[in-house]
Amino acid sequence: MTQASKADIDAILKERFPLLPLIQAFASFEESQKRGAISAAAPTPAAPSASAIKAEMDEYRTRLEALPAAEVAQLAVQSRAKLAAKVAAAEREREAKAAAKRAEKEAARFYNLPAAKADYEFWCKVEYWTADEAAALLLGRDPRSVNPATLAAELNKAPGLLSFEKPAAPAAFHSQYDGLRTLVQRSRALQGPQCTPIHVVEWAEENQAIKIDPALKRAASSAARLAPAVAKAEEFQEPAQRSPNGTAKKWSADDLAQLSRFREKHGTRAAAEEFGISEARVRKLLPKIKVAAASPFAGLTHRIK
Repeated sequence: MTQASKADIDAILKERFPLLPLIQAFASFEESQKRGAISAAAPTPAAPSASAIKAEMDEYRTRLEALPAAEVAQLAVQSRAKLAAKVAAAEREREAKAAAKRAEKEAARFYNLPAAKADYEFWCKVEYWTADEAAALLLGRDPRSVNPATLAAELNKAPGLLSFEKPAAPAAFHSQYDGLRTLVQRSRALQGPQCTPIHVVEWAEENQAIKIDPALKRAASSAARLAPAVAKAEEFQEPAQRSPNGTAKKWSADDLAQLSRFREKHGTRAAAEEFGISEARVRKLLPKIKVAAASPFAGLTHRIK
């Protein structure tokens, strides 16, 4: 009869006795105690000693060595498969615990707290958004809580003197915010007053910049439908735009020139207050026009004699 492989026998014993290395170490320790080499307390009688377990293992090894090699090889295949399954299960458990710990840490970051959640109804009433505001709102965050300054402060926050934690590392949220902010800043379709809530939402959907929260889309669409009616109501309520006979005021070129000079010097809000109209009306009357840079030699003449 062919003798069973030592590797196969060891594989079977390793699966049957998972603490084999410890058993062997304790067996040696107990043997040393018996010889008086080490002074230590006797093992608890109720629990089996390492020597007893090792004796059981040696007896099982003897039985395996007496079996046909083919039968031992088959048992070894089963034992290796069980060991591999146990190792895989332990690895999955370690990964699950690590993922849960990361998720818990991420949930505790300031931008994931309830206070950082965006109020879409309010922000969609704002006439237009900045790039910082658009990036935060597309991510469902309140721009007053989540912005470049607060995100940088989180990363630069030093741990306490008695804390062993390292400063927070950039998370996926940081990269997502920075990416959206850059896209909005570089978009020609979202420049200045054109960066309205509905324009931002439509732009994000068209360019697949991010998956839009349905609540944000509803709020932006609702605000866009209401905007024309509000603008019309404001126009009829502005006294400076009404003539004495009740007809709508017609802005002459001189009127527009005065309005333009005043806005250029004092700003849109001050111009609206001075002329008794809304800021939206000022922008409508004076759309932004790109002016070519003046030549450094403008006004100079050169006569050739």
